[in-house]
Amino acid sequence: MAGTFTTAFSQDLVDYLCSGTTITGFTAGTMYMGLVNADPGAAGTSGTELTGGSYVRVSITFGAASAADPSEATNSSLVDFGTATADWNGGVAIPGFVIFTGATGTNRIAAGTLTTATAVTDGDSVTFAIGAVTISLT
Repeated sequence: MAGTFTTAFSQDLVDYLCSGTTITGFTAGTMYMGLVNADPGAAGTSGTELTGGSYVRVSITFGAASAADPSEATNSSLVDFGTATADWNGGVAIPGFVIFTGATGTNRIAAGTLTTATAVTDGDSVTFAIGAVTISLT
């Protein structure tokens, strides 16, 4: 599954690189992955994060960016959301993900769609293998 940086974070990044403006709430290397109930769209702002059934955002780490064009980074450790204790998203397929700056609240850094939208029901375990989550600059 692939995602790109959100419009807002891209603007923050350009400001940081060009004028040294601090990116509010962002600590390099500290990111969290969440699942959303809609395609987050090109700006990364659509979709509401899931709630209930033991759902929580989880920490995600990425390896170094590739030398490819466009440059990409993939998750360097297993992403494990644990086991659902109730249907997530009402048992309807979950299509999108968002990378956030913190475990709760905070800013969206990147967003994208799952390779295959999947329903998560009570008792399902949700994991993404190393290398399954990709983010890029385009």
